[in-house]
Amino acid sequence: MAPTWTQWADAVVPPLRERFTNVLLERLPPTSCVLEIGCGSGVPVAALLAHHFDHVHGIDISGEMVRHAQAVVPTGHFEVGDIAQADYDEASFDGIVAFTSLVHLPRDEQVKVFARIFDWMRPDGLFVASLGASDFAESVEEDWLDTGAMFWSSYDAETYQAMLERAGFTIELAEVIRQKEPAGNDVAFLWVVARKVG
Repeated sequence: MAPTWTQWADAVVPPLRERFTNVLLERLPPTSCVLEIGCGSGVPVAALLAHHFDHVHGIDISGEMVRHAQAVVPTGHFEVGDIAQADYDEASFDGIVAFTSLVHLPRDEQVKVFARIFDWMRPDGLFVASLGASDFAESVEEDWLDTGAMFWSSYDAETYQAMLERAGFTIELAEVIRQKEPAGNDVAFLWVVARKVG
């Protein structure tokens, strides 16, 4: 899936991953340690982060995606893993990004992951993410991008905002934005910028 996904993701319009990655680039110092959840092939997000920050980490459940990311961003540290099972130390990261990745977890797992992300962040750290905007327990497309089955699970936008606040975050931006996928599908995600005030 790695090369197919990269080409597909680059064709989604508007290209919001770059816009929201810039939130971290503009607001965190170069010495920051940042994590990308669902780093995929490393482009464009991890590559952009590595141009600005000294310490870039990425995690993805696909070994092939991680191999691509490490090749593209040789200065980064990438690992194969399930974010629902990941174990990072408290206050490890100044910034964490998760673009269209957490919606591939069952939504009851997403609740737990938000609390863990909050613990992993340092005071005044930023969490920037795209989350679902529709309420459905699960959906499976059996042959997504002609590469295999893909799972989705989501709450509505208001529920996600409440969940983030319950986890301890202060929401600085929350906006449902529509995008068009390469096949012409119109999709909506909740894009958020949340801070761990402290």
